[in-house]
Amino acid sequence: MPRNINGLGAEPQYNKLYDNFFKCLYNLNPEFTRDPKDPEARDFIIDATMLIEAANYLETIPAVRVVVEANLLRLNQIIWKHLCARPEGWIHLAARLQSPLIFREAMLHIIGRFHLKNGIKEKFLTSDEHGEMGRKIWDLIVKKAKELKDKKLRVERHLLEYYPPRMLHKENDTHVPGRAIYANDIYLWQALTIFRQYCGSAFVANYHHRSCDGGLAFYRTIAAGGGAYLRPETLNSYYQCFSMSGKGKSCLAVALETIKNDMKPLVKDLLVDRSQGVRGKHDPQLDHLTCTEILDEEFPWYVAPIVRQDGDVEMRGAL
Repeated sequence: MPRNINGLGAEPQYNKLYDNFFKCLYNLNPEFTRDPKDPEARDFIIDATMLIEAANYLETIPAVRVVVEANLLRLNQIIWKHLCARPEGWIHLAARLQSPLIFREAMLHIIGRFHLKNGIKEKFLTSDEHGEMGRKIWDLIVKKAKELKDKKLRVERHLLEYYPPRMLHKENDTHVPGRAIYANDIYLWQALTIFRQYCGSAFVANYHHRSCDGGLAFYRTIAAGGGAYLRPETLNSYYQCFSMSGKGKSCLAVALETIKNDMKPLVKDLLVDRSQGVRGKHDPQLDHLTCTEILDEEFPWYVAPIVRQDGDVEMRGAL
């Protein structure tokens, strides 16, 4: 009961955390702090995470899951910026909520930074305090990080081994490629050699997957093509060894642009942005890849459907 001072009762106090919890039980929207002076909605997020912790303690996460997730997602770009900045702090919370959107977003940024120096907080992620769910999450992180590294290696090898279809000439029943055909391709072959030398030099200099940015700048350069690398004016050292007329230089420059355009699709999958964050024209680019795909059956809370036979009918569903 509030104390009575001079006949006036003080404003009754209540536990906001449990008030929000009971609101969820009665299908009412919880009251999370909205501070117009806080563009990052810190107090709002604290209220939401505290509610999750309380529900987790009471083993009643299903009672708050949908409501809390909906309120967090209404923050739109604010929540995605928080997830990008501190994904380790969100990954276990997302697993408790069983939120595919939030979990995928946190995983994207963790996997993208996994092999970067000081990229992730491994000690926090592997802490025993996260229990069995935490161990499942870490196993998934390691698995997906290896998949991303393997994808990088495949792409880099492909860049050195790929022959654009326009350069292929195959024998058939009525035709055998002659010398004239390959003579017409001489500039393409020269351009392909120059491109491969550029890639080989970048790999030896550790500008690929072993670089401090995980090869991001290199992949973006290949995807950009055009004047991003191997510009005509940078070929002077090549012309010193292989002199040619102005017309020849022009033809080689055109062939080199053709080869660079043929190579763009090879890095396309690495540069797919699966993140939810929207970045404007003048916003800085992310410093890590965000191409990792997390399938539904890979979620740490996933339960495989039970297959039951009912006569001649196969029934699928989780009990």
